[in-house]
Amino acid sequence: MNRRRIPVADYEQLAARFDPEKFDAGQQVTLEVGSQKLEALLADGGKEQDPNDPHWLRVVSKIGRIRLEKSGAYDAALRTNSIPAGQRFGLTLVVIRLVPVKQP
Repeated sequence: MNRRRIPVADYEQLAARFDPEKFDAGQQVTLEVGSQKLEALLADGGKEQDPNDPHWLRVVSKIGRIRLEKSGAYDAALRTNSIPAGQRFGLTLVVIRLVPVKQP
């Protein structure tokens, strides 16, 4: 797990990025951030450039929304609950991105 200091905020989107060459959608997963858990079905929500390496595209799967009540370092874990039969690949998670809710 990778711990980072995260500011207090509502996050409208937890987006997990995956390697498109090794991505089969349809896995049921649980994402834990601190004490919060979100369950989601992974889907191909489009592709975007990897900002750390512009030569690579990443598959984005939007997972849900959380509220972090205090600033600090948080553990994040993505666990697979089920994998559809016949899938060729496991999961190659690249990064979990938090997108703050835009204030009016």
